[in-house]
Amino acid sequence: MKEKFLEKLKEALITYSFSTKIPLVLLDENGETVYSVGNEEPFCKFFKDFTGEMNPCSQTHLYAAKQSEKLGEAYTFFCPAGLIHYTVPVIKKGIFRGSVLAGPILMEFSDKLMISEIMQKFNIDLKYLGMVESKIRSIQVIDPTRVRYLGNLLFIVAFSLLDDEKKELENRKLIAAHQSDLNEKIQDIKDNDNVEFYSYETEKELLLKVRNGDIIGAKNILNDMIGRILFASGGNINIIKSKTLELCTLLSRASIDGGADSNTIIDLNSKFLYKISNIKNIEDLSYWVIHMLDSFTQNVFNFNESKNPVLIQKCISYINEHYNEDINLETVANIVHLNPSYFSSIFKKEVGVSFSNYLNKIRIEQSKLLLKNTDSSIVEIALEVGFEDQSYFSKVFKNLTKMTPKQYRQNG
Repeated sequence: MKEKFLEKLKEALITYSFSTKIPLVLLDENGETVYSVGNEEPFCKFFKDFTGEMNPCSQTHLYAAKQSEKLGEAYTFFCPAGLIHYTVPVIKKGIFRGSVLAGPILMEFSDKLMISEIMQKFNIDLKYLGMVESKIRSIQVIDPTRVRYLGNLLFIVAFSLLDDEKKELENRKLIAAHQSDLNEKIQDIKDNDNVEFYSYETEKELLLKVRNGDIIGAKNILNDMIGRILFASGGNINIIKSKTLELCTLLSRASIDGGADSNTIIDLNSKFLYKISNIKNIEDLSYWVIHMLDSFTQNVFNFNESKNPVLIQKCISYINEHYNEDINLETVANIVHLNPSYFSSIFKKEVGVSFSNYLNKIRIEQSKLLLKNTDSSIVEIALEVGFEDQSYFSKVFKNLTKMTPKQYRQNG
Protein backbone atom coordinates (compact mmCIF):
# COMPACT_ATOMS: atom_id res chain seq x y z
CA MET A 1 0.00 0.00 0.00
CA LYS A 2 1.30 3.46 -0.89
CA GLU A 3 2.47 5.56 2.03
CA LYS A 4 0.13 8.49 1.37
CA PHE A 5 -2.92 6.23 1.12
CA LEU A 6 -1.80 4.25 4.18
CA GLU A 7 -1.57 7.39 6.31
CA LYS A 8 -5.07 8.51 5.30
CA LEU A 9 -6.45 5.06 6.02
CA LYS A 10 -4.77 4.96 9.45
CA GLU A 11 -6.31 8.33 10.32
CA ALA A 12 -9.77 7.09 9.33
CA LEU A 13 -9.34 3.86 11.33
CA ILE A 14 -8.20 5.74 14.44
CA THR A 15 -11.33 7.92 14.27
CA TYR A 16 -13.56 4.86 13.87
CA SER A 17 -11.92 2.84 16.64
CA PHE A 18 -11.92 5.59 19.22
CA SER A 19 -15.53 6.48 18.41
CA THR A 20 -16.78 2.91 18.72
CA LYS A 21 -14.28 1.53 21.26
CA ILE A 22 -13.74 -1.42 18.92
CA PRO A 23 -10.14 -2.44 18.13
CA LEU A 24 -9.16 -2.52 14.46
CA VAL A 25 -6.34 -4.26 12.61
CA LEU A 26 -5.18 -3.44 9.08
CA LEU A 27 -4.03 -6.65 7.38
CA ASP A 28 -2.13 -7.10 4.10
CA GLU A 29 -3.17 -9.46 1.27
CA ASN A 30 -1.58 -12.39 3.13
CA GLY A 31 -3.39 -11.72 6.38
CA GLU A 32 -0.33 -10.26 8.11
CA THR A 33 -0.74 -7.26 10.44
CA VAL A 34 0.26 -3.90 8.94
CA TYR A 35 -1.17 -1.61 11.60
CA SER A 36 -3.46 -1.83 14.61
CA VAL A 37 -5.45 0.73 16.56
CA GLY A 38 -7.16 0.31 19.91
CA ASN A 39 -6.07 -2.00 22.68
CA GLU A 40 -5.81 -5.67 21.81
CA GLU A 41 -8.33 -7.68 23.80
CA PRO A 42 -6.60 -9.58 26.65
CA PHE A 43 -8.32 -12.82 25.63
CA CYS A 44 -6.93 -12.59 22.06
CA LYS A 45 -3.41 -12.10 23.40
CA PHE A 46 -3.86 -15.10 25.74
CA PHE A 47 -5.30 -17.20 22.89
CA LYS A 48 -2.38 -16.38 20.58
CA ASP A 49 0.17 -17.21 23.27
CA PHE A 50 -1.63 -20.45 24.13
CA THR A 51 -2.03 -21.73 20.55
CA GLY A 52 1.39 -20.48 19.36
CA GLU A 53 2.28 -21.58 15.82
CA MET A 54 -0.98 -23.56 15.63
CA ASN A 55 -3.03 -20.37 15.95
CA PRO A 56 -5.86 -20.64 13.38
CA CYS A 57 -6.96 -16.99 13.51
CA SER A 58 -4.97 -15.50 10.61
CA GLN A 59 -6.34 -17.96 8.05
CA THR A 60 -9.90 -17.37 9.29
CA HIS A 61 -9.40 -13.60 9.03
CA LEU A 62 -8.03 -13.89 5.49
CA TYR A 63 -10.91 -16.14 4.38
CA ALA A 64 -13.45 -13.67 5.82
CA ALA A 65 -11.73 -10.77 4.04
CA LYS A 66 -11.98 -12.59 0.71
CA GLN A 67 -15.67 -13.25 1.37
CA SER A 68 -16.15 -9.55 2.06
CA GLU A 69 -14.41 -8.73 -1.21
CA LYS A 70 -16.61 -11.22 -3.08
CA LEU A 71 -19.85 -9.92 -1.54
CA GLY A 72 -18.94 -6.25 -1.87
CA GLU A 73 -19.89 -5.43 1.71
CA ALA A 74 -18.84 -5.90 5.34
CA TYR A 75 -18.64 -9.56 6.37
CA THR A 76 -19.44 -10.62 9.95
CA PHE A 77 -18.08 -13.93 11.21
CA PHE A 78 -17.08 -16.05 14.23
CA CYS A 79 -13.38 -16.43 14.94
CA PRO A 80 -12.04 -19.90 15.92
CA ALA A 81 -12.65 -19.08 19.57
CA GLY A 82 -16.31 -18.23 18.87
CA LEU A 83 -15.99 -14.45 19.19
CA ILE A 84 -17.55 -12.00 16.71
CA HIS A 85 -15.49 -10.03 14.17
CA TYR A 86 -16.37 -8.15 11.02
CA THR A 87 -14.13 -7.20 8.14
CA VAL A 88 -14.04 -5.08 4.98
CA PRO A 89 -11.64 -5.43 2.02
CA VAL A 90 -9.02 -2.93 0.87
CA ILE A 91 -8.95 -2.85 -2.93
CA LYS A 92 -6.76 -0.79 -5.23
CA LYS A 93 -7.20 -0.82 -9.00
CA GLY A 94 -9.49 -3.82 -8.74
CA ILE A 95 -6.92 -5.93 -6.86
CA PHE A 96 -7.30 -7.21 -3.29
CA ARG A 97 -4.63 -5.46 -1.20
CA GLY A 98 -5.71 -6.41 2.30
CA SER A 99 -8.49 -5.86 4.78
CA VAL A 100 -9.58 -4.09 7.93
CA LEU A 101 -10.54 -6.40 10.78
CA ALA A 102 -12.80 -5.18 13.62
CA GLY A 103 -13.29 -6.97 16.93
CA PRO A 104 -13.57 -9.11 18.84
CA ILE A 105 -17.01 -8.32 20.21
CA LEU A 106 -19.92 -10.34 21.58
CA MET A 107 -23.58 -10.15 20.59
CA GLU A 108 -24.74 -11.49 23.95
CA PHE A 109 -23.22 -11.80 27.40
CA SER A 110 -20.97 -14.81 27.85
CA ASP A 111 -22.14 -17.71 30.01
CA LYS A 112 -20.53 -20.80 31.50
CA LEU A 113 -21.51 -22.95 28.51
CA MET A 114 -19.74 -20.68 26.04
CA ILE A 115 -16.60 -20.56 28.15
CA SER A 116 -16.71 -24.33 28.71
CA GLU A 117 -16.89 -24.92 24.93
CA ILE A 118 -13.82 -22.77 24.34
CA MET A 119 -11.91 -24.59 27.08
CA GLN A 120 -12.80 -28.02 25.68
CA LYS A 121 -12.27 -27.16 22.00
CA PHE A 122 -8.70 -26.02 22.55
CA ASN A 123 -7.83 -28.29 25.51
CA ILE A 124 -7.20 -25.34 27.80
CA ASP A 125 -6.27 -26.52 31.30
CA LEU A 126 -8.96 -25.91 33.92
CA LYS A 127 -6.43 -23.95 35.97
CA TYR A 128 -6.92 -21.13 33.43
CA LEU A 129 -10.73 -21.15 33.81
CA GLY A 130 -10.92 -18.05 35.99
CA MET A 131 -8.53 -16.16 33.75
CA VAL A 132 -10.48 -17.07 30.57
CA GLU A 133 -13.77 -16.07 32.21
CA SER A 134 -12.47 -12.65 33.26
CA LYS A 135 -10.87 -11.92 29.89
CA ILE A 136 -13.96 -12.91 27.87
CA ARG A 137 -16.29 -10.94 30.13
CA SER A 138 -14.27 -7.79 29.47
CA ILE A 139 -15.18 -7.94 25.76
CA GLN A 140 -17.74 -5.37 24.60
CA VAL A 141 -21.29 -6.70 24.07
CA ILE A 142 -23.17 -5.14 21.13
CA ASP A 143 -26.65 -6.10 19.89
CA PRO A 144 -26.81 -7.73 16.41
CA THR A 145 -28.59 -4.82 14.69
CA ARG A 146 -25.92 -2.37 15.83
CA VAL A 147 -23.19 -4.76 14.71
CA ARG A 148 -24.64 -4.73 11.21
CA TYR A 149 -24.63 -0.93 11.11
CA LEU A 150 -21.12 -0.77 12.54
CA GLY A 151 -20.01 -3.07 9.72
CA ASN A 152 -21.69 -0.83 7.15
CA LEU A 153 -20.04 2.21 8.72
CA LEU A 154 -16.58 0.62 8.56
CA PHE A 155 -17.19 -0.18 4.89
CA ILE A 156 -18.14 3.47 4.24
CA VAL A 157 -15.10 4.73 6.16
CA ALA A 158 -12.67 2.47 4.29
CA PHE A 159 -14.11 3.21 0.85
CA SER A 160 -14.41 6.95 1.40
CA LEU A 161 -10.71 6.86 0.47
CA LEU A 162 -11.26 4.59 -2.51
CA ASP A 163 -13.64 6.46 -4.82
CA ASP A 164 -12.47 4.55 -7.89
CA GLU A 165 -13.24 1.21 -6.27
CA LYS A 166 -16.82 1.92 -5.13
CA LYS A 167 -18.41 0.99 -8.46
CA GLU A 168 -16.46 -2.27 -8.58
CA LEU A 169 -17.62 -3.24 -5.08
CA GLU A 170 -21.21 -2.29 -5.92
CA ASN A 171 -21.03 -4.59 -8.95
CA ARG A 172 -19.72 -7.43 -6.77
CA LYS A 173 -22.53 -6.89 -4.30
CA LEU A 174 -25.09 -7.04 -7.11
CA ILE A 175 -23.46 -10.18 -8.52
CA ALA A 176 -23.61 -11.86 -5.09
CA ALA A 177 -27.30 -10.93 -4.67
CA HIS A 178 -28.12 -12.16 -8.16
CA GLN A 179 -26.28 -15.42 -7.54
CA SER A 180 -28.34 -15.96 -4.41
CA ASP A 181 -31.56 -15.50 -6.44
CA LEU A 182 -30.28 -17.92 -9.08
CA ASN A 183 -29.46 -20.55 -6.47
CA GLU A 184 -33.08 -20.40 -5.30
CA LYS A 185 -34.30 -20.77 -8.91
CA ILE A 186 -32.03 -23.76 -9.48
CA GLN A 187 -33.24 -25.40 -6.28
CA ASP A 188 -36.85 -24.98 -7.43
CA ILE A 189 -35.96 -26.61 -10.75
CA LYS A 190 -34.30 -29.51 -8.92
CA ASP A 191 -37.33 -29.96 -6.67
CA ASN A 192 -39.60 -30.13 -9.73
CA ASP A 193 -37.33 -32.64 -11.52
CA ASN A 194 -37.29 -30.37 -14.59
CA VAL A 195 -33.83 -30.41 -16.19
CA GLU A 196 -34.75 -29.05 -19.64
CA PHE A 197 -33.73 -25.70 -21.10
CA TYR A 198 -36.43 -23.04 -21.19
CA SER A 199 -39.32 -23.48 -23.62
CA TYR A 200 -40.05 -21.53 -26.79
CA GLU A 201 -43.15 -20.14 -25.08
CA THR A 202 -41.01 -18.75 -22.25
CA GLU A 203 -38.69 -17.15 -24.78
CA LYS A 204 -41.62 -15.46 -26.54
CA GLU A 205 -42.97 -14.21 -23.22
CA LEU A 206 -39.56 -12.68 -22.39
CA LEU A 207 -39.27 -10.94 -25.75
CA LEU A 208 -42.76 -9.54 -25.41
CA LYS A 209 -41.85 -8.07 -22.00
CA VAL A 210 -38.77 -6.44 -23.55
CA ARG A 211 -40.75 -4.97 -26.45
CA ASN A 212 -43.22 -3.56 -23.92
CA GLY A 213 -40.42 -2.05 -21.83
CA ASP A 214 -41.39 -4.16 -18.81
CA ILE A 215 -38.01 -4.42 -17.05
CA ILE A 216 -39.35 -6.01 -13.85
CA GLY A 217 -41.43 -8.65 -15.64
CA ALA A 218 -38.64 -9.41 -18.11
CA LYS A 219 -36.10 -9.79 -15.30
CA ASN A 220 -38.29 -12.30 -13.45
CA ILE A 221 -38.60 -14.44 -16.58
CA LEU A 222 -34.91 -14.13 -17.47
CA ASN A 223 -33.81 -15.18 -13.98
CA ASP A 224 -35.80 -18.39 -14.39
CA MET A 225 -34.34 -18.94 -17.86
CA ILE A 226 -30.77 -18.45 -16.62
CA GLY A 227 -31.43 -20.87 -13.77
CA ARG A 228 -32.57 -23.48 -16.28
CA ILE A 229 -29.56 -22.85 -18.52
CA LEU A 230 -27.16 -23.25 -15.59
CA PHE A 231 -28.86 -26.41 -14.34
CA ALA A 232 -29.42 -28.12 -17.70
CA SER A 233 -25.88 -27.32 -18.91
CA GLY A 234 -24.30 -29.06 -15.93
CA GLY A 235 -22.11 -26.01 -15.31
CA ASN A 236 -20.42 -26.21 -18.74
CA ILE A 237 -19.46 -22.58 -19.35
CA ASN A 238 -19.16 -23.05 -23.14
CA ILE A 239 -22.77 -24.25 -23.38
CA ILE A 240 -23.88 -21.41 -21.09
CA LYS A 241 -22.02 -18.86 -23.24
CA SER A 242 -23.63 -20.24 -26.38
CA LYS A 243 -27.12 -19.88 -24.90
CA THR A 244 -26.23 -16.43 -23.56
CA LEU A 245 -25.08 -15.21 -26.97
CA GLU A 246 -28.39 -16.41 -28.44
CA LEU A 247 -30.25 -14.43 -25.77
CA CYS A 248 -28.18 -11.33 -26.49
CA THR A 249 -29.22 -11.38 -30.16
CA LEU A 250 -32.88 -12.04 -29.33
CA LEU A 251 -33.04 -9.28 -26.70
CA SER A 252 -31.45 -6.71 -28.99
CA ARG A 253 -33.98 -7.44 -31.75
CA ALA A 254 -36.88 -7.29 -29.29
CA SER A 255 -35.79 -3.89 -27.97
CA ILE A 256 -35.57 -2.49 -31.52
CA ASP A 257 -39.06 -3.89 -32.22
CA GLY A 258 -40.21 -2.10 -29.06
CA GLY A 259 -39.02 1.26 -30.37
CA ALA A 260 -35.41 1.53 -29.19
CA ASP A 261 -32.93 3.32 -31.44
CA SER A 262 -31.37 0.68 -33.70
CA ASN A 263 -27.89 2.28 -33.78
CA THR A 264 -27.78 2.44 -29.97
CA ILE A 265 -28.86 -1.20 -29.67
CA ILE A 266 -26.39 -2.41 -32.31
CA ASP A 267 -23.60 -0.65 -30.42
CA LEU A 268 -24.75 -2.16 -27.11
CA ASN A 269 -25.05 -5.58 -28.70
CA SER A 270 -21.46 -5.46 -29.96
CA LYS A 271 -20.16 -4.45 -26.54
CA PHE A 272 -22.10 -7.19 -24.75
CA LEU A 273 -21.01 -9.88 -27.22
CA TYR A 274 -17.38 -8.89 -26.68
CA LYS A 275 -17.79 -8.74 -22.90
CA ILE A 276 -19.53 -12.12 -22.68
CA SER A 277 -16.94 -13.85 -24.86
CA ASN A 278 -14.20 -12.76 -22.44
CA ILE A 279 -15.93 -13.66 -19.16
CA LYS A 280 -14.28 -16.60 -17.41
CA ASN A 281 -16.73 -17.59 -14.68
CA ILE A 282 -20.42 -18.43 -14.45
CA GLU A 283 -21.26 -15.91 -11.69
CA ASP A 284 -20.06 -12.92 -13.75
CA LEU A 285 -21.70 -14.32 -16.88
CA SER A 286 -25.15 -14.68 -15.32
CA TYR A 287 -24.91 -11.17 -13.83
CA TRP A 288 -23.98 -9.63 -17.17
CA VAL A 289 -27.00 -11.21 -18.83
CA ILE A 290 -29.24 -9.35 -16.39
CA HIS A 291 -27.24 -6.16 -16.93
CA MET A 292 -27.66 -6.67 -20.67
CA LEU A 293 -31.42 -7.07 -20.26
CA ASP A 294 -31.62 -3.84 -18.24
CA SER A 295 -29.75 -1.89 -20.92
CA PHE A 296 -31.82 -3.18 -23.83
CA THR A 297 -35.17 -2.77 -22.06
CA GLN A 298 -34.39 0.69 -20.70
CA ASN A 299 -33.75 1.91 -24.24
CA VAL A 300 -37.27 0.98 -25.36
CA PHE A 301 -38.61 4.01 -23.48
CA ASN A 302 -35.33 5.85 -22.86
CA PHE A 303 -35.41 5.04 -19.15
CA ASN A 304 -31.77 6.16 -18.97
CA GLU A 305 -33.02 9.73 -19.43
CA SER A 306 -36.08 9.34 -17.21
CA LYS A 307 -36.58 11.48 -14.12
CA ASN A 308 -38.92 8.90 -12.59
CA PRO A 309 -37.56 5.52 -13.75
CA VAL A 310 -38.57 3.50 -10.69
CA LEU A 311 -42.13 4.85 -10.68
CA ILE A 312 -42.62 4.29 -14.42
CA GLN A 313 -41.10 0.80 -14.31
CA LYS A 314 -43.44 -0.12 -11.46
CA CYS A 315 -46.44 1.13 -13.46
CA ILE A 316 -45.40 -0.69 -16.63
CA SER A 317 -44.85 -3.90 -14.69
CA TYR A 318 -48.31 -3.59 -13.10
CA ILE A 319 -49.98 -2.99 -16.47
CA ASN A 320 -48.19 -5.96 -18.02
CA GLU A 321 -49.34 -8.20 -15.17
CA HIS A 322 -52.96 -6.96 -15.05
CA TYR A 323 -53.71 -5.89 -18.65
CA ASN A 324 -56.53 -8.49 -18.92
CA GLU A 325 -58.36 -7.06 -15.91
CA ASP A 326 -60.64 -4.04 -15.62
CA ILE A 327 -57.87 -1.50 -14.99
CA ASN A 328 -57.75 2.17 -15.91
CA LEU A 329 -55.72 5.33 -15.30
CA GLU A 330 -57.13 5.79 -11.79
CA THR A 331 -56.28 2.18 -10.85
CA VAL A 332 -52.60 2.54 -11.70
CA ALA A 333 -52.35 6.10 -10.32
CA ASN A 334 -53.51 4.73 -6.96
CA ILE A 335 -50.80 2.04 -7.08
CA VAL A 336 -48.12 4.76 -7.10
CA HIS A 337 -50.10 7.14 -4.83
CA LEU A 338 -50.42 9.97 -7.37
CA ASN A 339 -53.27 12.18 -8.49
CA PRO A 340 -54.66 10.64 -11.75
CA SER A 341 -54.26 13.86 -13.73
CA TYR A 342 -50.67 14.35 -12.58
CA PHE A 343 -49.87 10.69 -13.14
CA SER A 344 -51.30 10.88 -16.67
CA SER A 345 -48.99 13.77 -17.60
CA ILE A 346 -45.91 12.05 -16.10
CA PHE A 347 -46.69 8.76 -17.84
CA LYS A 348 -47.10 10.33 -21.27
CA LYS A 349 -43.97 12.43 -20.86
CA GLU A 350 -41.82 9.49 -19.74
CA VAL A 351 -43.22 6.70 -21.95
CA GLY A 352 -44.04 8.78 -25.01
CA VAL A 353 -47.66 7.61 -25.33
CA SER A 354 -50.76 8.09 -23.22
CA PHE A 355 -51.75 5.57 -20.58
CA SER A 356 -54.72 4.30 -22.60
CA ASN A 357 -52.62 3.91 -25.75
CA TYR A 358 -49.96 1.97 -23.87
CA LEU A 359 -52.59 -0.31 -22.25
CA ASN A 360 -54.11 -0.96 -25.67
CA LYS A 361 -50.67 -1.72 -27.10
CA ILE A 362 -50.05 -4.35 -24.41
CA ARG A 363 -53.46 -5.93 -24.97
CA ILE A 364 -52.96 -6.06 -28.74
CA GLU A 365 -49.47 -7.58 -28.38
CA GLN A 366 -50.93 -10.31 -26.19
CA SER A 367 -53.79 -10.88 -28.61
CA LYS A 368 -51.30 -11.42 -31.45
CA LEU A 369 -49.80 -14.36 -29.58
CA LEU A 370 -53.24 -15.86 -29.04
CA LEU A 371 -54.24 -15.34 -32.66
CA LYS A 372 -51.09 -17.11 -33.86
CA ASN A 373 -50.91 -19.90 -31.32
CA THR A 374 -54.48 -20.81 -30.31
CA ASP A 375 -57.77 -21.75 -31.96
CA SER A 376 -59.76 -19.40 -29.71
CA SER A 377 -62.37 -17.27 -31.42
CA ILE A 378 -61.78 -13.56 -31.89
CA VAL A 379 -64.50 -12.82 -29.34
CA GLU A 380 -62.82 -15.09 -26.79
CA ILE A 381 -59.42 -13.48 -27.43
CA ALA A 382 -60.86 -9.98 -27.12
CA LEU A 383 -62.30 -10.82 -23.70
CA GLU A 384 -59.18 -12.69 -22.61
CA VAL A 385 -56.89 -9.69 -23.17
CA GLY A 386 -59.21 -7.23 -21.42
CA PHE A 387 -61.49 -5.72 -24.08
CA GLU A 388 -65.19 -5.59 -23.27
CA ASP A 389 -66.40 -6.38 -26.80
CA GLN A 390 -65.11 -7.64 -30.14
CA SER A 391 -66.02 -4.51 -32.07
CA TYR A 392 -63.79 -2.18 -30.04
CA PHE A 393 -61.02 -4.81 -29.98
CA SER A 394 -61.07 -5.08 -33.80
CA LYS A 395 -61.02 -1.29 -34.16
CA VAL A 396 -57.98 -0.88 -31.88
CA PHE A 397 -56.25 -3.87 -33.47
CA LYS A 398 -56.59 -2.38 -36.96
CA ASN A 399 -55.43 1.06 -35.82
CA LEU A 400 -52.22 -0.46 -34.43
CA THR A 401 -51.49 -3.18 -36.99
CA LYS A 402 -53.19 -1.90 -40.16
CA MET A 403 -55.13 -5.16 -40.46
CA THR A 404 -58.07 -6.87 -38.76
CA PRO A 405 -57.55 -9.70 -36.24
CA LYS A 406 -58.89 -12.14 -38.85
CA GLN A 407 -56.43 -10.91 -41.50
CA TYR A 408 -53.57 -11.12 -39.02
CA ARG A 409 -54.40 -14.73 -38.20
CA GLN A 410 -54.74 -15.67 -41.88
CA ASN A 411 -51.41 -14.03 -42.77
CA GLY A 412 -49.63 -15.97 -40.03
